Amino acid sequence: MGWLSNKILRLSVNSQRKEMTIFVDTLRGMDPDEIAIGLAFATNFRNTIDLTLPSNLSLLDPFALVEAYPTITYENANGIKKATKKMDSTIRQPV
Repeated sequence: MGWLSNKILRLSVNSQRKEMTIFVDTLRGMDPDEIAIGLAFATNFRNTIDLTLPSNLSLLDPFALVEAYPTITYENANGIKKATKKMDSTIRQPV
């Protein structure tokens, strides 16, 4: 790999590390009820998405899923960011 490839890889890894750190810190700050709601939402999301996938693929097998749909992690990350921004703007609006 050249220096440019290494630099891009390092930036990507650092970005993902930052996102994971924020995620873990958020989980640490949640109470059990908030975690339960998040788990229920994630399970419902996974089950809903699984219905749209071919029968040989599952979100529980991420390697096969990424092999079949290489951009799925990028698309999911963007979808989560958009939903979070929309949720943040809804929460911050004055009543």
